[in-house]
Amino acid sequence: MKDEDLESMRATQATFHNWPQLPPELQLNALSHILNFEGEIFKSLHKAVLEQRLLPLVATQNQHLAEIAQEVYCKSNRFSFRIGNRFGPLIKVARLKAPVAATIRHLHIHAYGCVYGDTLEDILLSRYQTWRWLLKVRQPLIAPQRYIPWTTMATTPDAEKDTAWQTTFTNLLNLKIYWDVLNRAEIWPILETIDKQLVDDGCCVETAELNRLKNSTGKLDILLRARKVEFIVRIDLGYEFGAEVCESHSDVFEDLKVMATENS
Repeated sequence: MKDEDLESMRATQATFHNWPQLPPELQLNALSHILNFEGEIFKSLHKAVLEQRLLPLVATQNQHLAEIAQEVYCKSNRFSFRIGNRFGPLIKVARLKAPVAATIRHLHIHAYGCVYGDTLEDILLSRYQTWRWLLKVRQPLIAPQRYIPWTTMATTPDAEKDTAWQTTFTNLLNLKIYWDVLNRAEIWPILETIDKQLVDDGCCVETAELNRLKNSTGKLDILLRARKVEFIVRIDLGYEFGAEVCESHSDVFEDLKVMATENS
């Protein structure tokens, strides 16, 4: 979200006079002017749009105006939300009501704190892992009776429940997912002296772990579908440094990308 989008929302109020007298093309242009935004629609901007744009239009009791406004807003903008936390246990998925999600055409997802592991159990059975909200395993997993590094073990996740939110986005044209992979050695440099296998020339993940995940994609599903799909693997460098694109591993999710791409 660009700051100027939110500032514009706070600074202006939309009013509609003699709406029925306006030709349809001018109605559409007027709504596009106040409901199309340059940046991504995150939670704060979405809240402002609802309060200052859409709800006042609904209050006019002009059903036609309200319906067109919602259609313009949902179909034209890039909606974006975050899953996971870089360092904390908070894992939440922003959920929209199904009728609203079904009208959205452009969706961006920022998945933070994705930590690779030795097995699918390592990356899908932890309540701290972001993967479990994005990837659905085809066969039930059993939690191993051992400690999983970097995570705290939880009970076996409910694959249907954890990924069910994806099925509400039924009419996507464009889907972009940023997979921010936590580079453990970048965050905690002392790990390099403990285990050299944790790093691979400063990249986002050690190559052996990457290969294990690539070989496991046949056991996974992603329920989101769109005409155009883009997956971007990034090295998560933490709060102070943000993330940078990892060109070396851009193909790790290629099979899932193909799965998520609808045939036109």
